[in-house]
Amino acid sequence: MFQMENRNDELFIKLDSSIKSLLRSAREFKKENESISNVLLQLAEMLDNIDKTLEIIEKNFQIILKNRESGKFSNNEIIQKFVKPLENLIKVIENIESTSNNLKNEIENCASSIPTLKEITDKLKIINMESATQAIEEFKIAYDMLEDNRKNLDELIEKTKILKDKLKNLLLQIDNFLNEH
Repeated sequence: MFQMENRNDELFIKLDSSIKSLLRSAREFKKENESISNVLLQLAEMLDNIDKTLEIIEKNFQIILKNRESGKFSNNEIIQKFVKPLENLIKVIENIESTSNNLKNEIENCASSIPTLKEITDKLKIINMESATQAIEEFKIAYDMLEDNRKNLDELIEKTKILKDKLKNLLLQIDNFLNEH
């Protein structure tokens, strides 16, 4: 009988240790997704700033075009000064695209472990231990964050494409204008 209790105690200790290890993994998984969320927020802010900058440049370019048509403006040097900052914005957007692709790969790597995590959490549900409950909760939070990150990344990629097209169109308009005048 004493031997049976020792064996049960050993099994309980091993189980508890394994669950605590899973809990650490769940917290790391969550932390990784929090980091991705933070990077996505920073990239979204950068895109917002690019969008505002483009709006200002477009507005000023349109004013210059109107002034040119009315004969109030004849100097192309001012318009040429728009080109370099816009080319720099293209480089920023390309860096955002590259970072987005890296994040997409990282998110997909995280997502590839979801079936295994689901299987583990399903097994943990039958174990009545606080650490098991915590691990389940941490994995759930991390999974929800992963899904939010996927959605936010898709939106960010779409906005990046739109801004890149807008930027290229503006550069093309400026180039056409400079070639005509």
